[in-house]
Amino acid sequence: MINVVLIADSSYAMPTAVTLASLFASNKGVVGRVYLLSTGMDDADVKKMAALCKANDADFSFVLVDESALDMYDGIGEWPKYTFMKVLIPDYLPESEETVVYLDSDMLILGRIDHLHTDKALAAVEDIPFTEKHKARCGIAKEHYYINSGFMVMNLPRWRAAFRQRSIADHAKVMASKGPINDQDCISSYFAGEVELLPYEYNVTGVYWAVHNALLPKYGRVWSAARRNPVVVHFTSERKPWIPEVCHPYKPNFLSYLQASPYRDYRDRMVVKRKLRFVGNYIYDRARAALDMLRFLIYRH
Repeated sequence: MINVVLIADSSYAMPTAVTLASLFASNKGVVGRVYLLSTGMDDADVKKMAALCKANDADFSFVLVDESALDMYDGIGEWPKYTFMKVLIPDYLPESEETVVYLDSDMLILGRIDHLHTDKALAAVEDIPFTEKHKARCGIAKEHYYINSGFMVMNLPRWRAAFRQRSIADHAKVMASKGPINDQDCISSYFAGEVELLPYEYNVTGVYWAVHNALLPKYGRVWSAARRNPVVVHFTSERKPWIPEVCHPYKPNFLSYLQASPYRDYRDRMVVKRKLRFVGNYIYDRARAALDMLRFLIYRH
């Protein structure tokens, strides 16, 4: 059995429900409890989440987080302070919880995750292709890892023990004094040496279908394998599959799970200007992908 944690408010209720629908479909009978942390969500949305969990024999706990608990992170990150709610998870979950899987609310879970466990503080996927750049920026030693914090196996006793020794909020403030940071900068640097890497297919982000100059031959190989058989598809950046104009290889999967969720009647208004922008971005990404794959084939070793 696994217990999972998500973070959302009503503006993200629909994609959160889709994430859960995909989780239940791919992990039938093994999800014990779903924790949903929020600084506020409409009662109607909470009831829909609870009903979805009950229909799949999972317990549901809505955990209301006092927004003032995030004030210490206000203004120190390049993203809103709410992204730092991840570091509050150990404080808001029962002490009896030991291992939980954290999921961002813009994911599809397409494979089994109930076997995941770690003896370190957390297990996550390396945030390629810019991991070396991020490590240098955050002062993380080369032998340690910079991770994408959207999917984490959290060993809560180790997080709590670490927090008793050193405040992660104080760590974030020190980092922020050197420049803008985000939650995964903070988590990766705070737990340097306490991270276990998961295979890349456990967090296949949007960049796996785009192209970057930082793409090295070793990444080209693992990206190809992860794209073919993802366990977790993570809809990063602004190109979300619930926006009609957005193109993504797993958008049909998202729409299928949307129909299995309490938000099956969801509709988004199409805007011509936005449509043209996203179509342009899609063509640009595909052109770069073709060029990058050609470069990979030429220079691989």
